[in-house]
Amino acid sequence: MYQAVIFDLDGTLLNTIDDLANAGNYALVELGLPIHKSEKYKKMVGYGKAKLMESILPDGMSGCISIASQLFDSYYLRHMLDATVEYSGISELLASLHDQKVKLAVLTNKPHHFAKEMINHYFPYFFDYVIGTGPDTKTKPDPDSLLGLIKQFNLNPEEVLYVGDSEVDVMTGQNAHVDTVSVLWGFRDKPELEALKPTYLVNHAGELAEIVLKR
Repeated sequence: MYQAVIFDLDGTLLNTIDDLANAGNYALVELGLPIHKSEKYKKMVGYGKAKLMESILPDGMSGCISIASQLFDSYYLRHMLDATVEYSGISELLASLHDQKVKLAVLTNKPHHFAKEMINHYFPYFFDYVIGTGPDTKTKPDPDSLLGLIKQFNLNPEEVLYVGDSEVDVMTGQNAHVDTVSVLWGFRDKPELEALKPTYLVNHAGELAEIVLKR
């Protein structure tokens, strides 16, 4: 059995794409720029907020990243829970792992204060640690934060499973020499994830529980 499972947040535990898209599009409208459909945001999220702002802005407008980020934050802070929902089976999965004394954490490229608020709202009882990004933290796929969590748990990398929905998550786990799970209900397509050779691919939360508990 894996002793700890560390999860990505957006696209893994929660479907946040509509609220992220609405916040991004609010910033674009305020700047007088064209907006994007929610589906397009699925390919732009995952590398952190600064990269998201860079992706949604037209070419040649990198000078607007700071103001776009401020506009995004002002909207998202007020509307981050409007359309966000947990994926099917996630609460049951977390409860099962928690009951089996598996250590649980969240590691996300989402800003830390947003990540904490979301986890406290949707999953207040399960996680030992929630780690998001801040001014002095490295973003995934840099493995430092993942390795730091493993150290906090007093475990070895081979005892830990990292779960996410994107190439960023697979690379993060591989960089830390941790087994990885790519979930197929998130923001990336199956062929894209298969090409990265995660340790496991899963279609639903029940499969993930079996992997963790029967290893």
